[in-house]
Amino acid sequence: MTKLSSSMVHIEHGQPLTTSTSIAERFNKAHKNILRDIEKLECSDEFRELNFELTFEINKIGNTERKTPYYKITRDGFAFLCMGFTGKEAARFKEDYINAFNLLESKASYENHVLAELNNKLKDRVLTSDLRYRKIYRYLQKDLTNEEIARCMKISTRMVRQLLRELRELEMLPNQEVFVLAHTGRISRVNPHQLGLEV
Repeated sequence: MTKLSSSMVHIEHGQPLTTSTSIAERFNKAHKNILRDIEKLECSDEFRELNFELTFEINKIGNTERKTPYYKITRDGFAFLCMGFTGKEAARFKEDYINAFNLLESKASYENHVLAELNNKLKDRVLTSDLRYRKIYRYLQKDLTNEEIARCMKISTRMVRQLLRELRELEMLPNQEVFVLAHTGRISRVNPHQLGLEV
C-alpha cells in the first residue's frame, strides 16, 4: 500500500497532489477521457482554478518537441472528479487514493510543524543572544526614528539600517511578529492584538 501510495500522490510546494495521468492509469481509463471529464466538470471557475492545474509534459522526439497535456489535481479536485467512478475496483482505488492523500498530508503537516518550531527557537535565540537586536527592538516599539535609534545606541544610521534589514529578513520586526522581553530576559512570542498593539 505505501509503495502504491507514493506513486499515486506526491508533495509539491507542501501540498499533496495527484495527476490526471496517474488517475487514468489506476482506474484503467484512457487519459484523453480523464481530460475530457475534467473539462466537463460542472464546478465553479474558482474551484477549477484551485484544484486543477493544466500542465504540459514536453517530450523531444528528434528535433520535434511534443507537448502532452495533463492536470495536477488536489485532494478536493480528486474527490470531485472521481466521486462518479463506480464499481468494486474503482471503490478500492478511491480508498487507496484517500489513504495516500492522508499519509502525505500528515507527513507534510508534521514536517511544517517541526520547521516552524525550529524557526521559532532560532529567532528566540537570536533575539536573546544579541543585545543590539534586543535594544533596537525596544526602540522600534517606542516609534523612534533611525536617527534617534542611532543616537541612543551610539552607532551610525547605516548600522541601524543594517540591523533593521537583518531583523526584517528574520521576520522579527514589530510589525511582522511581536516579542516581549520577560523579566528573565527570555523572549516569548505573543499575538500583537492580545497586547492591544496596532500592527
